[in-house]
Amino acid sequence: MADRECVLCYLTFSIRSVAEYHVPDLDKFLSKMGQLNKAGGQSFVGYRTGFEQAMERAFWIFGGLAFRGKRRGRPRKFPIN
Repeated sequence: MADRECVLCYLTFSIRSVAEYHVPDLDKFLSKMGQLNKAGGQSFVGYRTGFEQAMERAFWIFGGLAFRGKRRGRPRKFPIN
């Protein structure tokens, strides 16, 4: 489920302005994206490349900790987030 949420967040922030994200309630912000369910598959073709680039860049910047938090002094990583 985390993978779907990651993609949904990417799409939402690609389609809507970050300025529209007023309240720190991500679920409420994402729930307003119901129009994605009505969009055809062709609508998402351009977003795939952008999403893949974003994931590659996150990994390039953060390395193995890109999607897993880690605290200093603790050898274990947190679950993927």
